[in-house]
Amino acid sequence: MLPTLADLSAAVIYGGFLVFARVAGALMLLPGFGETHVPPRVKLVAALLVAVAMAGSVPGRPEAVPSPGGIAGEVGAEIVVGLLLGTVARMLFLALHVAGTVIAQQAGLGLIVPASIEPEGVSALAQILLFGAISLIFALNLDHQLLLAIRDSYRLFPLGELPDPGEMARHITRTVSDAFSLGIRLSLPFLIIGFTLYAGLGVINRAMPQMMVFFVAAPGFTIIGLVLLAVTLPMLLWTWAGAFDAALLGD
Repeated sequence: MLPTLADLSAAVIYGGFLVFARVAGALMLLPGFGETHVPPRVKLVAALLVAVAMAGSVPGRPEAVPSPGGIAGEVGAEIVVGLLLGTVARMLFLALHVAGTVIAQQAGLGLIVPASIEPEGVSALAQILLFGAISLIFALNLDHQLLLAIRDSYRLFPLGELPDPGEMARHITRTVSDAFSLGIRLSLPFLIIGFTLYAGLGVINRAMPQMMVFFVAAPGFTIIGLVLLAVTLPMLLWTWAGAFDAALLGD
């Protein structure tokens, strides 16, 4: 009985480690969990706790520990799946990056600030939207949906199996397209108003070429942009949260 119990314990520990590999890979990139200002130790402890809570409900756990080559292949597959899940969620999150950049350009507020969410500098408006989105993730319990999406991913990507590369590429491409489309839709009011105002200024400039129309109108653009942002900001974030939640449920 002793060798049998030892093999069973090793298989249980190995199955839990496979779950941990997927969860850790996902939490490295998931919005709210994988931000750059979150210490790595906190991410590691969170991944360990989530993996322990989730391991009992994961189907297809191994009944025995495979060979060293099999261990490397299965662990690598789980890390790839976890990174894929985190990348998809991060791309949907970055739809606000697109919206904030477009809005800043239209309102003449393209100020670049050091980013605490993204590794590179982003516009101040994009930073506001990103911080607001992180707050909504936890306020609306979307963090629970992110963890449930990891749990449900085992129906699409069985434990220890590497997804089809073509399917992964199509999924990432579709997500990038959806995220960019969502970002443009969120900034559409600013695009329409900006196009209308710039067209009007073009007509005025043709009528009075000696007047520096765009220089004179720049403060007005900024004021209009700020007023419109104050009115539409709650709706922008709420629309994004709905689209984000729908994408998680769909995946």
